[in-house]
Amino acid sequence: MNVLKVSDWIGVCIGLGLLLMGGQVAGGAEQDQEKTIEGDWVGKLSFGGEQLRVLFQLKQSPSGRVEGVFKSPDQTPEPMPMNNVVLKGRNIYIQIKGVGEYRGKVSIKSGRMAGDWYGKEGNKWKMDLQRSEKKWSYNRPQTPKKPFVYEVRQVKFGNKLGKNELAGVLTLPKGRGPFAAVVLVSNFGRQDRDGTRHDHKPLWVIADYLAKKGIATLRYDDRGVGASSGTYEFATTMDLATDAAAAFEFLKKQPGIDADKVGLLGHGEGALIAPIVADKRKGVAFLLLLAAPAVRGDQMLLMQNEALARAAGLDDEMVDLIRRLMSSVYKLVTQSPPDLARAEKLGEQFEAKIKTLPASEGAKLVKIGGQLEWQFGQIQAQSPWFSFFLSYDSGAALEKVKVPVLALYGSKDLQVPAAIHAPALKRHLLAAGNDSVEIKTVKNLNHLFQKSDTGLPSEYALIEQTFSPSALKQIADWVNMTTSK
Repeated sequence: MNVLKVSDWIGVCIGLGLLLMGGQVAGGAEQDQEKTIEGDWVGKLSFGGEQLRVLFQLKQSPSGRVEGVFKSPDQTPEPMPMNNVVLKGRNIYIQIKGVGEYRGKVSIKSGRMAGDWYGKEGNKWKMDLQRSEKKWSYNRPQTPKKPFVYEVRQVKFGNKLGKNELAGVLTLPKGRGPFAAVVLVSNFGRQDRDGTRHDHKPLWVIADYLAKKGIATLRYDDRGVGASSGTYEFATTMDLATDAAAAFEFLKKQPGIDADKVGLLGHGEGALIAPIVADKRKGVAFLLLLAAPAVRGDQMLLMQNEALARAAGLDDEMVDLIRRLMSSVYKLVTQSPPDLARAEKLGEQFEAKIKTLPASEGAKLVKIGGQLEWQFGQIQAQSPWFSFFLSYDSGAALEKVKVPVLALYGSKDLQVPAAIHAPALKRHLLAAGNDSVEIKTVKNLNHLFQKSDTGLPSEYALIEQTFSPSALKQIADWVNMTTSK
């Protein structure tokens, strides 16, 4: 199966959907020598009934060489590099490999660009952009701002098992301790200490809120990320659990911390890791599990893919095709010997099918394209993490958890749906004989615990809210109640 072709097609979908609305370039043939083309050029993408912002971020050297990146910030914060940019007089040509090319005319004086986008399959669309004088950024009102009403310490600690050093932030409430404390364990993927995604910083928002409620926190960069040493690419969930365990042991020993009241909060993969640490380390006081996966990894992804596909509006035939394709791919990764022939056949069927989709159906697939592309990328890279995750069942660790647990799910979470995972989590914790468990589904929240309309990942960047205030209050109230007993 040529996974590159499938993931490339998803990128092409984004490229072919560009229809940027803006003003026309004023007439005349002026040459503006005193200014350059450098800056942010913005427009709105109109594709499949959605309006998405699009940016050309261009830089120009003193010699006149132009380079830049293309961004669709409402879909992903990741830039797409411009492989070739040619500016001759007012004429501009931009190539983005695997997606398409742009040909137009630019008026530096009026700050407008007008031209056409040529898709990989030869399609052509009108595309106009306008220079933005302000540097574009997301509006994230919940990101904490100085002055802080708590103490912030930059810290480093070692993981002897992993032979790496982790860097992070210890947040301490004002006043007299010792304080109850929480290690914050991040979601799937390479994460910095704040859990940054689309400029949202959920772990920082959580730490800020808890500090104001008298609870200390430690959050840290994943290994190989930010100021932490080590290599993330070769780490499995079990390896990352040793990092979280090192954070737990470090936090217990810090001045101002009540060593008997230290727990862990994990989101997504972090909620897989927290029970592992509770099993491997003595003295874990409690667990906070956010969007906790409670079924085997391959089954989780199959159900996740289906939930996302249906929410995006794909028909039953396409949903079934995605399920059969990915089921075969997962077996390819986890079984020996791999069933390459079947995987290749399904891959070819999938590629042939999506190339025949009309624009309206292609727009639906784009909504979940990032999820499928990520999985293909993991497989193509032969990721040890992905291979481990597909066959990992969290039940074994959960059935050893004896400490108090608060588990929260969002009712609109399509990646870890509450209807599937909450009952499974409850069964595992009951099997552990744990009678101090609260499992709640919070209305209208998505996987990131934002108030959401659809729950689709394509909304994550569009939503200004980083983390639901209601969920924050439930977390803080529960920790204070649990540790006061």
